[in-house]
Amino acid sequence: MINKFLSNIGKLLIIQVLFIGAGTIQVHCQEEIGGVINHYAKVNSIGSGFVMVSPAQASQFNTGDYVLLIQMQGVGIQTAQGFYGVVAQSLIGAPGEYEFLQLLSVNTATGEIRFTRNVYLNSYDISGNVQLISVPFYNEPVVTSTLSAQPWNGNTGTGGVLAIMAGSKLTLNADIDVTGRGFSGAAGVSGIGECVYTNVAANSLDSYDISWNNAGLKGEGVAVHDHLGNLLNPGHEKGQGRNFTGGGGGNGRFSGGGGGSNRGKGADGGLENALQCSTDPRDGGYGGMNIFGSIIQGGIFLGGGAGASTQAGSATASAGGSGGGIVFIIADSIDANNHIIRANGVTASNSISDAGAGGGGGGGSVALSFMGFKSSLRISADGGNGGISPGGSGEDGGGGGGLIWLRTSST
Repeated sequence: MINKFLSNIGKLLIIQVLFIGAGTIQVHCQEEIGGVINHYAKVNSIGSGFVMVSPAQASQFNTGDYVLLIQMQGVGIQTAQGFYGVVAQSLIGAPGEYEFLQLLSVNTATGEIRFTRNVYLNSYDISGNVQLISVPFYNEPVVTSTLSAQPWNGNTGTGGVLAIMAGSKLTLNADIDVTGRGFSGAAGVSGIGECVYTNVAANSLDSYDISWNNAGLKGEGVAVHDHLGNLLNPGHEKGQGRNFTGGGGGNGRFSGGGGGSNRGKGADGGLENALQCSTDPRDGGYGGMNIFGSIIQGGIFLGGGAGASTQAGSATASAGGSGGGIVFIIADSIDANNHIIRANGVTASNSISDAGAGGGGGGGSVALSFMGFKSSLRISADGGNGGISPGGSGEDGGGGGGLIWLRTSST
């Protein structure tokens, strides 16, 4: 895993030196930056030295730009009852792989974007949502208002990533924060609130079709396909099973949603309403799986979204928390000024009345390469807490921790 990060960042640093030496790139000097500075495009097809995007999205890029090519998802999971999301994972393309490139040409009429070299990795698969992201290069950028990323959008397959390069010092006069910019947490939905024990065979399944009315929705994660390559939704949209890093939904009478995950596992959701199901209250949605130790442990990912639960009548089931985003920073040095780089998962709200609470989003990922830093550089990629269900057994599933990776000569 570490060698892979070193390799990819190393490629970028070599390119960075070449760019500076060539003197052909536009460098922004002492820019004040904040908000969202990246542009995003969904890759529709990919070749050895080019990608195709929509013409409208191609117009965001220019010849000479630095870009990040990254596959966001692409794990096929087992969907059999009792093994849902746990075993028989299969890779679809190269989930979590990424590389930095420079643009040779941009054709806004056709959407063809060519690179100055071939891509190093030939196994990207667009069904795993590959995106192209602009990477601004500054000389001495100063963050004057919160720097963030466009939220991940599963429908468009874009967003969630902040990437920046600084030829000299990056100064933080405000935070860098991609909390909740990762995979989406599930929304709370209406349900009949039937306790699992009243019909265990029907009410305790790992997955249900979207039409089932006694289980919550699952959170979004790195898996959107089964191990045969079929889309999980809508046939597996609800139920306690996790979508690898996406937390499972609460079954039965308002059990809690499972927490999302990343490097660390998400916690399981809390029990069903103990007052109504006291004969045999069941656990809520399962927490997302650990990426560490899995077949995709070498990649870098958004935090998984948490699962949610159901609600009765005018009650309110809180949504599962969204996961944290991804931060890439390559700089000569970082002056943090006691500010923080944050990629946390979102903490879920408490549910209201006869309803279950959502789990906490998984922590995102922060990858930094720099020569030195000062002024207490702080980094956080924590999972969010689950919400509390009034009639349940306490806090529902918390999110698992994310990834913090540093390459620096000062440590």
